[in-house]
Amino acid sequence: MHSLQTPTSDFTLHHGQLNAQAVAELAQSFADLPVDPYIQGDFRYRCYSNVKVQGGQVLRQPTKTFMQSSNINQYLGDVERRYQEIPEQSLHSQAMTTMLKDFQAQCSLGDDAVIEIHQIRIKTQSRDATPPAPEGVHQDGFDYLGIYVMGSGTVEGGEVMLYEAKDSAPFFCERFADGQYVVLNDARYFHNAAPVIPAQGQALGYWDVVVLTAHAA
Repeated sequence: MHSLQTPTSDFTLHHGQLNAQAVAELAQSFADLPVDPYIQGDFRYRCYSNVKVQGGQVLRQPTKTFMQSSNINQYLGDVERRYQEIPEQSLHSQAMTTMLKDFQAQCSLGDDAVIEIHQIRIKTQSRDATPPAPEGVHQDGFDYLGIYVMGSGTVEGGEVMLYEAKDSAPFFCERFADGQYVVLNDARYFHNAAPVIPAQGQALGYWDVVVLTAHAA
């Protein structure tokens, strides 16, 4: 793991790489994600859970709805969304446990902090560019955000982009290999991901990602 410095701030963005074997274990579960019912079409698949990490153990928290303000999300703001829970096997996999424990440590979160997990698959086909984030450059409305790319081998594009402001050029733009991630201050920076298309010779492509969010204690 190494750190990135922004041009105008000394806040550290943690940029790292997960263990390949752990990534491969969790990657299989993305094929079982249900279609996101709040997006028109069948290009996004999603599960969602809330956890706490206490004493190194991942503890599932009661199911709740997910909602963002329209000030944050102009695409689905003020919409109360209910997603299927992440299955136990995925939630307690080596990759997910590592992600959650590292995220907690990097963000200096206490044992009572709730970490929200979004497991997402983006499907693209017929060389039609598919935007992973229909809302474009945005913040998620939390203090901390982690973006973990778990599967990108069947697509082109998908570069992770970070911004000082919504209307500025990105100060960071990188296509992540499987298992690469970045953790950032969501209240300070904006983010987006470039559209994806199937890789040459592929009829379908999948871009798989886990997004973690949390509020400061």
